[in-house]
Amino acid sequence: MNDGWLCIFKDNSRMKVTEGYNPNVVSTNLPKWPHYFHEEEEHEKDREYYRVGDAVIIYNEQMEETKTLDLPYSLLDTYCHVAEPVRHLKDFTQNCIMTLDDSQNFFTTFIQGLFTHKLLRNRRGFINDKPPTEKSQFIDIGVNICTTNENTKNCQKIQNDTAIPNEGCWKLDIYIHHNFTNLTAIDVFLTCSSENDFDEQDIVSFNVKFLQKNETLSTATRVSGKFGYKVGLPIITGKYVPVVESAEDNGKVFIINYFHNNATIREAFKSISLPKSVSGACTNRSSDAVNFHENSLTQCSIAISNSSGLTADTNYTNVCDALQRTVFHYLINDENFAGKFELHVSELGWPLNVSSNWIQIEAKNFENRQVMGSYNADTNSFRCQNMLLSVRYEFTTARVTLNGVQHQNVVKKVAAEFGNRVDLHFKLEEDLTLPVYMYVMFHDATSSDSPRQCPFPIQLNIFLVTFVVAFYSKYSMYNA
Repeated sequence: MNDGWLCIFKDNSRMKVTEGYNPNVVSTNLPKWPHYFHEEEEHEKDREYYRVGDAVIIYNEQMEETKTLDLPYSLLDTYCHVAEPVRHLKDFTQNCIMTLDDSQNFFTTFIQGLFTHKLLRNRRGFINDKPPTEKSQFIDIGVNICTTNENTKNCQKIQNDTAIPNEGCWKLDIYIHHNFTNLTAIDVFLTCSSENDFDEQDIVSFNVKFLQKNETLSTATRVSGKFGYKVGLPIITGKYVPVVESAEDNGKVFIINYFHNNATIREAFKSISLPKSVSGACTNRSSDAVNFHENSLTQCSIAISNSSGLTADTNYTNVCDALQRTVFHYLINDENFAGKFELHVSELGWPLNVSSNWIQIEAKNFENRQVMGSYNADTNSFRCQNMLLSVRYEFTTARVTLNGVQHQNVVKKVAAEFGNRVDLHFKLEEDLTLPVYMYVMFHDATSSDSPRQCPFPIQLNIFLVTFVVAFYSKYSMYNA
């Protein structure tokens, strides 16, 4: 090459072998350190009540057998290899990459098994391995199937296993009610999508939540401390919406949707979503929320779904504009973003319906330049100009005294800084994909231990170097 660099990249990492989910491998059967407290073990055999960490037990009336309620679990990576018992008062969340066949086989077998089992209220029926005799020991398991599309979610309780969907299921939620020593109720929700947009492998989510006896799903929302945030809990967001919808703009009264009476509106903008990656591709399902003081860097790739239909007569400005809207959807959850965020962040972990306690996200380094597309017949390629591919959310926090309570974590400022706009070149005969980056960083302004933060443009250059290398090696990026 004249006046240029020829770079050859090779991945020298060892090939990683991943095995599918095997329900016969249970973590309780794996080797463990020996237990030397034999006196405690003898005493535990006579205990009738559940204690924190005990495996939750279900009972098959037909077979007169007891077993633990098990869910897939990952020991090392994003693939689930073993089954782990649900444990008393231990909320559980696990995301696994599973093949369509593995996930559907698991959900079908799991839901079918629930109709032949009942939950044991306590350990009384498990003492000395004798089957329970009192009907009051058994709790019926409620099974609900939820179907989702782009905008709605509908759940319906089913009475038998014939109503289980054949495909498209990706999330399992289990809610167990308790009075701390005994279980009182259990409800299972299987979420399936009515849209056939599943890949060969996808993220499957398993969630278990323990609720007190009188709690409901609507009252069991996880919140932070007395006033401030707790580390690891979601950042709470909201958006100003009209209290009452009307055709006239004049006289409208607005409220943060977090406090709206309509449940659908209230739940719409409760947190900032992090995109998930399945085999390197961005996915809408099982997205995580931005949690207080948890820094993260998320990378995934976006593909142009109709690449095979692109021709010389295609309007490539529309193609590039659609691709930019998709990028904004994953990065800021607003496809039509034009430089001003409508989203506000709650200063407090316990939100108040006071405007001064809600902070509007500030957009930085956003030049409102139009995305342009053009076709080059000589190289059979097209170019997208002025594309934005990365954003960094920076949260400035503080520890303050609120209403006489010390050491309350609050959010003082939120900024979303965008990377530089870039021009992209694509060859029509190649797969049309591009990586996007979302970086989240927290800085405690009141802590002397906070590290010095590198200016964003420097960190962004690292992202762009990675991006440019990827395009040189895979997508033939040319000079404009």
